[in-house]
Amino acid sequence: MNAELINVLVLDAEPLLHASIATELADSQAACTMASGVEGACELLRTRPFDALIVDTERPGPGVAELLTTAARVAPDCRVVLVAGAEGRDGLAQGIMMGAEDYVEKPFKPGELAEVLHKVLGGTPSAAAWSLADDGTMQWRREPTRAALAAVRQLVLATEARDPLTRRHHEHVAHYATGLAELIGLSRAQVESIRIAALVHDVGKMSVPIHILLKQGRLNSREFEYIRRHPEVGADLLANLTLFKDEADLVRHHHESWDGRGYPDGLACREIPVGARIIHVADAMDGMLMSRTYKRAYSTEEMLSELIRCAGTQYDRDVASAAIRWCAEHPDQLILPVTDAASATRIAASVA
Repeated sequence: MNAELINVLVLDAEPLLHASIATELADSQAACTMASGVEGACELLRTRPFDALIVDTERPGPGVAELLTTAARVAPDCRVVLVAGAEGRDGLAQGIMMGAEDYVEKPFKPGELAEVLHKVLGGTPSAAAWSLADDGTMQWRREPTRAALAAVRQLVLATEARDPLTRRHHEHVAHYATGLAELIGLSRAQVESIRIAALVHDVGKMSVPIHILLKQGRLNSREFEYIRRHPEVGADLLANLTLFKDEADLVRHHHESWDGRGYPDGLACREIPVGARIIHVADAMDGMLMSRTYKRAYSTEEMLSELIRCAGTQYDRDVASAAIRWCAEHPDQLILPVTDAASATRIAASVA
């Protein structure tokens, strides 16, 4: 975000939200205009330029969809950020599918809204994680891929918006998978393909009923069948986008296990594409380090111990070893509720 004043339109929701947004953005070179309702917000968008529009998805009535439709038509350069609580999650997913670029959950942490606003105003509509690497081998498909990625990104964000505990999970997995692929020594083109596949690896969860995603406790066998289908659903979606056929294969197989007990196809060992083996480990790393409805967050030491325990059965032993080495070499790059770099280094040293 540069030093120029940023004009932000906020749809009227509740006085406390107005006050918190104004306070949050006071130090971010942002001038906030509060609209009294959907009609007022639409009129302001037609008559005044705004850099960003902030909308609470919990406001009553169907007006949010009308506002986003109007914004897309009359102010296409205005970036939309949604604010959502527990009661506005359906509207959140819908808003993202209608073009909103990102969202913040209520009650948001200090600096969180300003950070998201900074991200969406940073240039292209896609967040930094969704930009394409500068790889000459991919220049022939750069523009079409960028457009397709922008569309798939909306699906991924909408999918995660349905489950508050998976916020940014796709970016975390791409972060880890990229680091592992580089450490293993794959080519730049392979690394970029793995990164893209990691970003979209869970897009198939859009087909999972929300009550299953949010269930407290373990899933029963019937419920787990919905989860087991998500790699196939995601792969089928990507396969229909010609540019993502390679990535579709990695998405399909990112839950295959080294011992052949994974899904959907029961592939084993090197039958599983190396990119899928890497994403499997990266996915597990973030899944263990973050809280879920059915488990607490693991410490770094517990996560690394689990990688060691499952190496050669659930995970490719070489990829698991690379993950342990990567954690020891880059403890500051672990995405944790509480950083525990010392235990990561200690575990890595013990198995060196």
